[in-house]
Amino acid sequence: MNRLQSIIAGLGQNGGSTGQPAYRLGDILTMEVLEPMLEDESMLASVVSYLPTGIAAEAGAVGRVLRSADFRAAVDSFDHALSLSASGHPDNGLAMFLRHGLGLDAAQCNGIDGYINSLLNRQDHSNH
Repeated sequence: MNRLQSIIAGLGQNGGSTGQPAYRLGDILTMEVLEPMLEDESMLASVVSYLPTGIAAEAGAVGRVLRSADFRAAVDSFDHALSLSASGHPDNGLAMFLRHGLGLDAAQCNGIDGYINSLLNRQDHSNH
């Protein structure tokens, strides 16, 4: 999570006068960032339920998923949904996914910044 915080700080916290972040999730979820996480057995174990059927929680297999066009398209779609929520167009499906799928407070995940802050806050609370 410290690496995530430093990447976000390097990208900038907001898009200036637009009110939108100066970054997209695809700017953060690069293979340069994700590959070191693939060496962490506990991280691999934590993503098992999110993997496509038949994909083992092994570094090589998860890496192939992360490099796939389908994963990149899903990241772009999620980014778009978060951006819409920040612009006053909430999506009940997104809210349910955030709450029930990821265990996050959907009201706090307004936009990309809100989502990232919720993840960082959850990590901070689990370290205490």
